[in-house]
Amino acid sequence: MNAAPTSGARGAEMNAIYELSDLVVSYAGRVALTVPALRLERQRVTAVVGPNGAGKSALFGVLALLHRPTRGRVVFRGESTTRTNLTSLRRSIGYVQQRPYLMKMSVRDNIGLGLRFRGVARATIRAAVDEVATDLGLEPLLQRAAGELSGGEAQKVALARALAQRPEIIIMDEPFTWLDERTTHELENWIADQRRTRQMTVIFSSHDKLRAQSLCDHIYSLVDGRPYPISSGNLFHGNVDRRNGVFISGGARFALPENVKSGRQLFIEPQQLVVSRKRLCSSMRNNFFGEVAAMNTFNGEIHLEIRSDVTFNAVITRQAMAELRLRPGASVWVSFKSSQVVVI
Repeated sequence: MNAAPTSGARGAEMNAIYELSDLVVSYAGRVALTVPALRLERQRVTAVVGPNGAGKSALFGVLALLHRPTRGRVVFRGESTTRTNLTSLRRSIGYVQQRPYLMKMSVRDNIGLGLRFRGVARATIRAAVDEVATDLGLEPLLQRAAGELSGGEAQKVALARALAQRPEIIIMDEPFTWLDERTTHELENWIADQRRTRQMTVIFSSHDKLRAQSLCDHIYSLVDGRPYPISSGNLFHGNVDRRNGVFISGGARFALPENVKSGRQLFIEPQQLVVSRKRLCSSMRNNFFGEVAAMNTFNGEIHLEIRSDVTFNAVITRQAMAELRLRPGASVWVSFKSSQVVVI
């Protein structure tokens, strides 16, 4: 007889909003997504990063319960998804696509459209629209026609339409692509608020690794249609040189642990990188000279993009930044132990 799960195990299961296993998505015979196992936690902010064609849209179609996988299992809120329960489960999910489609009507009517489809009373719709419009700063646009909106305004209206239905989960596909600087900051602040208040599960995709690191609790990197639960801030493609015990990626050579014999992707957590102005005299076998290309601040941490033989992303404290007198263009060394790299 199998032992009953411990209270800790039950708590972990209840905290999962999605559990995917042995999942494959194929289009016209071509495999677009392969997920041996993936577990996403509720009331957390998760980012999915990767280049075009990596499988982000395929993954989001599955998570939004719009597309069934070719094979595999999708468990949503502890319930296995089937053809018969997809519609009811989908009501808990707000999905904002990269190019949102707005109807030829006013902004107010667009925001309330989903509630109208659900048969909600007019007074309730009006109150919900007013509330979400206030939260997102859309009150001045409510009477405007959707066709008069900029790309950034249309993106905010699409988000408001999803939020008006009070979903448990918001999924956003490349939400920053069409935004101006002001709207980008507003959306970043909104995501940061969700991370702080833990009222909603937020999942979004992005090409911007630094932004993802700044805003999220968890980051998954999609590599050739496979998600890896390791920060994508330092993901490098290449090959293992077994004779010399290094991983070669472009012009960079990474010293490896002795037990690594093969692999085509190398990962390093941003928090494992040591940033210094002079080369360190230490046992760390990996040392790269580079230049600070970008800096970003979030929750008291400084996120750095450092260009060297490859581009590194590192996370340091404010105190370290002040002591090192870092600024864009500053010359730095990036160091880390061979034991801190993961090769797949």
